[in-house]
Amino acid sequence: HTKGQPGIALPLLPCSPGLFGAFCQKCQRGKWSPGNYSLTCQDCTNKPPSNANYSEITGWPNKSCPYTCTRGVPNILINKDCQDALSFVFGFFGGVRGVTAIMSCLVVLAGFLLWRRTGKGKRRCCRERHAESFRETGRLQQRRNWGQHEE
Repeated sequence: HTKGQPGIALPLLPCSPGLFGAFCQKCQRGKWSPGNYSLTCQDCTNKPPSNANYSEITGWPNKSCPYTCTRGVPNILINKDCQDALSFVFGFFGGVRGVTAIMSCLVVLAGFLLWRRTGKGKRRCCRERHAESFRETGRLQQRRNWGQHEE
């Protein structure tokens, strides 16, 4: 009959963060260890679920392991979530609402410019201005004529 419990291999001195086990080995990529007398490494939790891979650095000391975005994805410095290009652009301009608002403004502006270009817009806009201008000119002429009749 055997009594007792299975033994645990611990290092004589505590390991540095990022190292584990009896011989203080480095944790693999995507794993970390707080050091001391850790027997295993824990999984990192900070990598986005898609378009990202943990970098080749091993022996990481905390749960925020370094990762890189896959090819074809905007740079990690401006795209922390490793979103694909289309999602990143939509997010940059405020999502579907923002892109819709921008596109609507562009369509309205293009419509207005085309309306003005056809001439219909010019005549309607400018007809009132010219009419007012002619009225003013006529009044000035009447005043001049009035002054000549008094003399």
